[in-house]
Amino acid sequence: MKNSLFVALGGALGTLFRYIFNHLEYFTVFPYWTIAENVIGSFLLATLTGYVITKKVPLHWRNGLGPGLCGSFTTMSTFAYDSVFVAEYFSIYFASLYISVSLLFGITAAFAGLSLGKHIACQRNKEVDSV
Repeated sequence: MKNSLFVALGGALGTLFRYIFNHLEYFTVFPYWTIAENVIGSFLLATLTGYVITKKVPLHWRNGLGPGLCGSFTTMSTFAYDSVFVAEYFSIYFASLYISVSLLFGITAAFAGLSLGKHIACQRNKEVDSV
């Protein structure tokens, strides 16, 4: 029950952040904001993962922040829709560019986040050991 509650709360926060983020944008046809949301979400989820694989974090926190918060902030369905939209209204070239940029930046952000999460956890371990 505790896990479900944390996932629901994280999901509500992630959805709220996504809503706010989407309303910051100026009108644009090209889906820059979907790229930004997914890159930020990839970075945050990987940072969290890097941290929790190094530290003992309770399951309800991992689930609330990972699938809950990050899962509701990012979006595969919008990415897929935007890919089709760009292909139809611009060109296959721009759709391919959009997909490539999204994947490249998302995966790069995930690698950077994973490294950062591990680094933060190791630094915290050093602080605890020196006390």
